Amino acid sequence: MISAFNFIQNNLNLNSFSRIFKINGRYLLADDFDIRMYEHQILKDKYTFALHNFGWLCTMMYSLDSSLFLEYKNLLPKLYDGILNETIGYYESIKSTALESSLYELLDKNKIILLSQLNILALENSPNRYMQYAKF
Repeated sequence: MISAFNFIQNNLNLNSFSRIFKINGRYLLADDFDIRMYEHQILKDKYTFALHNFGWLCTMMYSLDSSLFLEYKNLLPKLYDGILNETIGYYESIKSTALESSLYELLDKNKIILLSQLNILALENSPNRYMQYAKF
């Protein structure tokens, strides 16, 4: 992901778009996905995640306002170093090896908006078959 963010920074005009989306490899956008949901002013300078349990963030698909690009990019080395170090031994600033809980620890909670619906599809175990992801 660090390489992707470096590519974006070096090759794209960050002022030309309002949000950056990260979707995991086993998911895709459903037909009823509506990008306009992410154009609301309340999402300015915010991260969006799906509803979650306290202490972690759902990373199936999330987004960040383009104004947060450098903040998030600068967080990535700490995030991944922390996860790696935790697998070797105790890491003081991140107490988890899971991306979901590490993000929760590192991001400013005041910048997080939780969404009740993503409208994405999840890949089933059988090849080339998709099912609607549960809508919250």
